[in-house]
Amino acid sequence: MSLQISGEIIVIADTQSFASGFRKREFVIRTDEKYPQEIKLEAVKDGCDKLDSYSLGDMVNVDFNIRGSEYNGKRYVSLAAWKIEKTN
Repeated sequence: MSLQISGEIIVIADTQSFASGFRKREFVIRTDEKYPQEIKLEAVKDGCDKLDSYSLGDMVNVDFNIRGSEYNGKRYVSLAAWKIEKTN
């Protein structure tokens, strides 16, 4: 399932690396609507480095997938960004 969100980047976190070699980097978009929402997304693997070309305050469109997983009986949901583009 692929979805898209538009807004302003308000947070870009540092890349997190795990013993398995997996890497992820979280960032937050504030939507531009009547009741703005602050949505946390994550970039994984090579996508982590792509965030280096963006700055706080940049307006972007983000294509993402909803990911769900289970670990030790707990359920987790993440929004995995796979395409980020600056807008005017």
